[in-house]
Amino acid sequence: MRRSFFLCVCAGVLCAVPEARAELQVGAAVRVITPDPLLPVSGGMGKPNPVREKRGDLTARALVLRKGEVTVAVVALDVIGFPSVLGDRVRKQVGRIPAENILIGSTHTHSAPDCYAFPDGKGGHTGDLAYIDSVCNKAAEAVNEAVDRLRPARIKVATGEARGKIAYNYYAPDLYDRRMSVIRAVDPQGKTIATLVNYAIHPEVLGNSVGILSPTASAYQTRCRDRTWVRKSVLIMQEVIFPRRLSLAG
Repeated sequence: MRRSFFLCVCAGVLCAVPEARAELQVGAAVRVITPDPLLPVSGGMGKPNPVREKRGDLTARALVLRKGEVTVAVVALDVIGFPSVLGDRVRKQVGRIPAENILIGSTHTHSAPDCYAFPDGKGGHTGDLAYIDSVCNKAAEAVNEAVDRLRPARIKVATGEARGKIAYNYYAPDLYDRRMSVIRAVDPQGKTIATLVNYAIHPEVLGNSVGILSPTASAYQTRCRDRTWVRKSVLIMQEVIFPRRLSLAG
């Protein structure tokens, strides 16, 4: 249901204005949100664990689609989750897109700092407020730059089946959605502007106990596609598989 809603919202910008009246425009931008110095990483509730190195940068990736007077933005963040109160902070910094048209999700990496500020059991929390604020600011920067980079585009859409144990969950080996949906925006010359991938996976590739900060699973997906399609503008919208339910992180 959420997958269908997500794709319908993006498709809505294409259908909201008759073709004769306006052309589709697409823009994309990326901001690095890796903390410097490195911060402890969170696997969810509980105390974050310190790290000694990073493997790949955490990023905020924004895709903006406009047709006529309708503009939609999609933002993907390399964090375990992003609560709505932070999403609203991002939206307030983007004055050229209606707040309700800005969709923000996370890749659900278990190897990034906590953006939830989970309670620590001692009357405090586990979040670094300065870092959380910087993620909000950089996410907004990415959206605003994507608006500035809008240009004529056409859209390619496909859905296929990801075979094998790509999204395998040992708690329930048959509980996962095998569909992978892709939206690719190209300019009039056929050059890729951005690619949006929507796929259900629970990416506990490294976890938070090995001393490594990393976007984990999404890093390999974006690295492959960035190399193939030149521009570093691949967004992974992660639907997360849990043992008994399907949910969209963030």
